[in-house]
Amino acid sequence: MFAVVLCLVVAAAAMVSAESAFVWPGRLPTLSALTEAQYASWEADGYLVVPDAVPPSITRDIANAVREFVGATDGNRSSWYENTADIYNELLADGSKPHHGPCGMVQMYHHSSLWAMRTHPRLHNIFADLYGTRRLYVTVDRAHFKPPADERFPAWSDPGAVHVGLHWDVDTRPSNWPVPYVLQGVIYLDDTTAEQGALRVVPGFHKR
Repeated sequence: MFAVVLCLVVAAAAMVSAESAFVWPGRLPTLSALTEAQYASWEADGYLVVPDAVPPSITRDIANAVREFVGATDGNRSSWYENTADIYNELLADGSKPHHGPCGMVQMYHHSSLWAMRTHPRLHNIFADLYGTRRLYVTVDRAHFKPPADERFPAWSDPGAVHVGLHWDVDTRPSNWPVPYVLQGVIYLDDTTAEQGALRVVPGFHKR
């Protein structure tokens, strides 16, 4: 099920309504990973889908590590839904914070498979093209495990207040202008249809 890298989705966290409202970097003279058509799409839409961003062997390793971490097995579908605590507002019986819950976020940061993805040359080249520089450093973020909605597991229909609706990960109010140029990348580990995707985007949002 986790054999194919579907895409890398990148969204620019910027909103534009005045010339001084946002920061947008210059581009490299020669693109390393993206085509001219992809770069033009990025500038027009503010998000980009890049197929085969990293090798399938890496995504398989990450998918297996995430499953092991959250206790999910494909042979027991109910195991996908066993973690029901809110990772932000609840504590487990032993006083520790939950490592996974209905919001889907997985508090797994430093597994070697994740590092293999973050440091992959093609991924660096994609971000270099979008940032307009090759002088980048690797940042650390967590994983995500979100099984399909199932009426037998109602707790998983409520992702928690932090994850309801569409939200910005940057302050876009005029008092914060110019909005910084900040990118987020999401690598899908599983075959995922458009209806099941974990990311919602608004084409051209950065120009309004």
